[in-house]
Amino acid sequence: MLAFLITLQVLVAVFMILVVLLQPGNRGGASAALGGAGSDTAFGGRGANTLLAKITFGAAAVFMITNIALSLMSTPAASVLDKALPK
Repeated sequence: MLAFLITLQVLVAVFMILVVLLQPGNRGGASAALGGAGSDTAFGGRGANTLLAKITFGAAAVFMITNIALSLMSTPAASVLDKALPK
C-alpha cells in the first residue's frame, strides 16, 4: 500500500506540474510560446482556463490526500505525550 501511495503521489506531482505549466499566464501562456496567436480559442473563449483550473484543483486535492495518508502511515502509533507522562 505504501509503494502504491508513493507511486501515485509522484505521478500526480508530475501531472500537476505539467497542468500548471499549460495554464495561460499574464501574456498568453503556452499558446504564445508556441507562436500561435489565435490558438487560445482551441477550448473556447474561457474554456481552457476553467478546464485546466478544474484539473489542477483535482490533482491538488489528490496530492494533498496522498500527503496526509503517507504522513499518517509513517507516524508511529504511540504519542509523544505517552512517553513524556509518567504512568
